Amino acid sequence: MVETRLAGFFSIKENSSRFNNKNFVRLGGKPLYLWAAEILQNLDVLSERHVLANDRVPLDLPSNVTRASKPELLDADEVGSNEIIQHFSSVVEADWYLYVHATAPFLTTNTILSMFEKVLEGGFDSALTVKSEYTYAYFQGKAINFTQGKLSRTQDLEPVLIENSGAYIFSKELAKQGIRVGKKPYFQEVNWPETIDIDHVSDYQEAILSLPAVANNTRR
Repeated sequence: MVETRLAGFFSIKENSSRFNNKNFVRLGGKPLYLWAAEILQNLDVLSERHVLANDRVPLDLPSNVTRASKPELLDADEVGSNEIIQHFSSVVEADWYLYVHATAPFLTTNTILSMFEKVLEGGFDSALTVKSEYTYAYFQGKAINFTQGKLSRTQDLEPVLIENSGAYIFSKELAKQGIRVGKKPYFQEVNWPETIDIDHVSDYQEAILSLPAVANNTRR
């Protein structure tokens, strides 16, 4: 039986325009990036584990997580995930890729294992973490999950699924194109505190307040 190779990685840079030094702020006694590194460390299904960072960035990583050198041009503010994914897949070969965000510290291994199981057995080309909102939602001025003039109870609405920028799994074919969500994705719903994504100082403050709940969470 041929082993399916799943390479896990995340990308960090020295500075962030929205929250300076974000990847290195201390959370629960360790730098933020280390939370993501430990998620990769604890996933036995991974064939490789990497942090994509330029050579100037100081890192203290678990022994089974290695640095993959990132070209300077990929650290520019205008560079998005597409270019990063495409670059990583050009230097690390795998059948599937797991891309986690260093800003989502409270993801659990169980969540990611569920995603990987779905893409392997369910015929999906990708998987991503989302949070569901049972609320009346509009897009470009039009109702998207209810009929205007015919209101349902909130709990009876079709939930709106919102990416929480936590984790993505995608096929090699998608990775080569720099695509993290394909045409047949599996939506892995996550709840607080897994939904926390630290982009601003207010998110960081919420994460600090969430630490006692995370410590009591036995799913990890």
